Amino acid sequence: MDDENVAWGVGEAEGDGAVMRGSTGVSRDGEKLVLECPARRSSAPTIRRALRSYLRQRSCDERAVRDVVLAAGEALNNAIAHAGAEDSPIMVSAAVHGGRASVEVRDAGRGFETRGLDASRCPGGDSSRGRGLFLIHSVMDELRVESGSGGTTVRMARRVD
Repeated sequence: MDDENVAWGVGEAEGDGAVMRGSTGVSRDGEKLVLECPARRSSAPTIRRALRSYLRQRSCDERAVRDVVLAAGEALNNAIAHAGAEDSPIMVSAAVHGGRASVEVRDAGRGFETRGLDASRCPGGDSSRGRGLFLIHSVMDELRVESGSGGTTVRMARRVD
């Protein structure tokens, strides 16, 4: 799959067995990458490549690109794992404005309890959950999680210049 077509085009692309719809829309602040994919593990590499291409096309610092793609990939993996049905849509959007990249990952899964969630602390060795949010918090400047019966939205932002 050609990253340029996903980052700049509108339509459908196939990659790793997953059909993904992607477009670049115009937001108030400039161009915004908007992608939708099914909740399948095979969707993740395609989304990460598209996001990486989008950030590089905007001359973002290479270390920042790696961190943003890592964090978004972790949020995407969580969305895939908790979205419910395999074909439930996951939305990923990204924008770069004023030297900051912001990314949002949304799923329509059952959600989880966010009260008491402290992403700034690494879970203990006996905990099997929470490391992904800790990782995202570690490489991004901002992290917000909203979750409920209608799904989960993870918003993150980081300086990229």
